[in-house]
Amino acid sequence: MTYQTHIRQVLAPSIMAVQWLTIVVWLATLLLNPHLQRPLDHAYALAFAALLGTAASSALARRFWQWRLSGALYVLALAAAYRLELHGMGRHGDFWLLPVSVTLCLGVNLLFLFSRDYLLVLACTWSIMLVAHPAPIPARSDLPLLALLVAAVSLIGFALNRMFVRSMRTTFALQEDYRRISETDALTGLANRRALTEQLQTLAALRGERALHFAMLDIDDFKQVNDTYGHDVGDAVLLALAAELARLGDGCRVGRLGGEEFGILFERMSDAQVGELLHRLLDRVCTLRVNDVAFAFSAGVARLHPGGTVSDLLKRADRALYAAKREGKGRIRIETGAGATPADRASEHGGPLPQPSE
Repeated sequence: MTYQTHIRQVLAPSIMAVQWLTIVVWLATLLLNPHLQRPLDHAYALAFAALLGTAASSALARRFWQWRLSGALYVLALAAAYRLELHGMGRHGDFWLLPVSVTLCLGVNLLFLFSRDYLLVLACTWSIMLVAHPAPIPARSDLPLLALLVAAVSLIGFALNRMFVRSMRTTFALQEDYRRISETDALTGLANRRALTEQLQTLAALRGERALHFAMLDIDDFKQVNDTYGHDVGDAVLLALAAELARLGDGCRVGRLGGEEFGILFERMSDAQVGELLHRLLDRVCTLRVNDVAFAFSAGVARLHPGGTVSDLLKRADRALYAAKREGKGRIRIETGAGATPADRASEHGGPLPQPSE
């Protein structure tokens, strides 16, 4: 998940609630304002339409940049709506001008995910509220105080926005770290059983007419390796196989299921293609030497049938693996529904685990 996707999922509901709430508040101020010197006219209707339009656009935006732009336009529309109301209040609007401006500038700082967006909207908001006003300050001698107020409010708003943005990015980074840790096998760096199973379930739900195979691999005589050469050599064997699995390329998703078992998801491949790919993998693995220790693996493959379940697929792959184990080591068997059958190319690596080289 990208930062943009995450941040929209987290903040979009709250931002939408704030937008509709501020629309209601603005309408309430119009109805309860005793200082309006003229009846509500088409200008207020246009302001209301702008608020509704930008809020709806933000809620319905399909792309992140559209959502981001709609949010900024909404704040500007809100500033224009309050500026219109203040203008309609005559001299009473002068008293409320600065409090409303400060409230707007500080109140919206948590609605922006990029500080540059907030600074741009901040400048536009001050312009809308102050530039066109006939008398934003009672006397020219107060101009330095007004400038100081604008600068102070802007700096405070920017600082709050920066803290918010940094906290959101830090939170996202921590969540991604935790997610990677929870989905990654600590030793090999491959996906763990949970992550691989979730990928399998996702692909099974979306596959349509695409072929989907699952292979379960088990290192032959792995207990013998651990008992004879030590667990450090056993770990090195696991790492060597993981490195070969990671080289399988597009169309393959790999993971460690636990212990000496690994899993591979094959997308858009026939039984023959899956068998050939596994045999080439087995050929490479059988040429490896880890601390002078040779090793091989056996594999069972199953294809997801139309209407089949992931649980059934895993069970059939497991049955095929045990069929390969019973027939000898270094075997690959594909479960077809009528039982486990040898892969298209006969394995040349059956037999016991090779002994260490001299």
